[in-house]
Amino acid sequence: MPTTSEIVMMLRDPNAGWLGTLLVALDEARTDPNFSALHQELFATLANPNTPIPETVHAAALHRSIEFEDRLDQQMTEFDHSLTTETVEQVVRYD
Repeated sequence: MPTTSEIVMMLRDPNAGWLGTLLVALDEARTDPNFSALHQELFATLANPNTPIPETVHAAALHRSIEFEDRLDQQMTEFDHSLTTETVEQVVRYD
């Protein structure tokens, strides 16, 4: 396992976009209680470059990923709307 300093150095490489993306996604997934021990084990197995990912699994994962992204976008829109509503209500109260 590389040291923290070595990983940070790897992330400075302009070609390390996927590494950065996967590390952020993994870190965020670990905080989600829905990312179960089984999911973590599967992720570790599939992270091995010698483990092929079947096309049907890739397609299903892509579908789930798109739905997940859409749900996050919806949550962010609702969050942004709530902030805007709160801001307007605060301005109205202070006027």
